[in-house]
Amino acid sequence: MRLRTIPYGYEIVNGKPRIKEEEANIVRYIFSKYINGSSLKEIADNLTNQRITYFYDKNSWNKNMISRILENEKYIGKEQYPCIVSSDIFESANLRKTKMGGIVSEVPQMVEFIKGFMVCGQCGGHMGRQIMKNRHEKWLCVNNCKISSKLDDEKVFSYLLNIFNQTIRNPELLKTQGRGVNYSPTTDLVRQAKEIDMAIEQTDVEFGVISKMILDYTSRKYECCQLDKSREMTDILIDKFRGLSELKELDITLIRETIQKIYVCANGFLSVRYINDAEVK
Repeated sequence: MRLRTIPYGYEIVNGKPRIKEEEANIVRYIFSKYINGSSLKEIADNLTNQRITYFYDKNSWNKNMISRILENEKYIGKEQYPCIVSSDIFESANLRKTKMGGIVSEVPQMVEFIKGFMVCGQCGGHMGRQIMKNRHEKWLCVNNCKISSKLDDEKVFSYLLNIFNQTIRNPELLKTQGRGVNYSPTTDLVRQAKEIDMAIEQTDVEFGVISKMILDYTSRKYECCQLDKSREMTDILIDKFRGLSELKELDITLIRETIQKIYVCANGFLSVRYINDAEVK
């Protein structure tokens, strides 16, 4: 029976511990899920169902394994181990474990919904939410970026409401700069076009051969064309926001239908990217 002698997320190279990135991502996932309300058992069951390998052929997880990972200070750089999670994330996870026997306070429905949209403005990684000792909320990047913002729920809602109302007052904010021509021929297509021109100039070429060359060229040419989603969606979004009155509270349906990402910026403010790639701060 093989036993793991080094913490999950690391490997030994030349006698020194080094981050094993594939496993480290699972460690960050465990901390993120736990901070955001999942139980030890839910996380363990999820990893087991995904058949995530723990060691060699072992892919069965339990809540004790998850608990040991959450409590292991090596993940924040102790004992000469490379850091996998920040001290803030580690503290948040263990504060939850010790408080009220691990029972989590109820998360408001709107917060639960927008968590799926909140990302780091620096690296694009998921932003985790934790409850501070003073009962205020804090959002921080689970990828160990330095971005963290002491935003409570009320402030997040206020910023989002302000961005929506800005867009309602001025739907022109949704316009994105044109991306130019979306057709870019390959060198092979350019060569094929020249061959067709040369064939047309010949007097003894068969019509069937020329038509086949042209049809093949046309088909391949339009394979190079890409649909510009931003142009297609912009008019739809502008019409939608022009038909709205200013909001007094956030609308889950409107968020779901119009927003792609909510970025938490280094200055503590939010920036919304709409589904047509327009960004409003």
